[in-house]
Amino acid sequence: MIAFLTSKEPTREHYEYQGWRVTPLYLAAPVARAASPSEWQPIETAPKTGRTLLLGYLNSAGKWRTVRGQWMSANYIEAHWEDPDDVEPGWFETSAEADDVPNCWGIEPTHWMPLPAAPQGAAQ
Repeated sequence: MIAFLTSKEPTREHYEYQGWRVTPLYLAAPVARAASPSEWQPIETAPKTGRTLLLGYLNSAGKWRTVRGQWMSANYIEAHWEDPDDVEPGWFETSAEADDVPNCWGIEPTHWMPLPAAPQGAAQ
């Protein structure tokens, strides 16, 4: 969680008292430059926000498989699934056709990349 300090919010001492570690940005370790959005990245670096991504892995025949999918948390599953019993949080391949209820299958991807932007002039 990121806290933004303003004049109306508690001080650094307040956050440290609550158990937060407060490090000024100028002292924080530099963040590695992200790979180009057009490059596959290790799944460990993927955002687990529920955002739809391209996911990839080798299937049982040893062939590369690229799918549309997302991370689904326990809270998301509980709130959106009709029968959430025995479903663990994780990566899911997702499919939706028009107004149908989305279908999904648990998968174990090894790589990810963001979805490309829609073509210029395409309907949103």
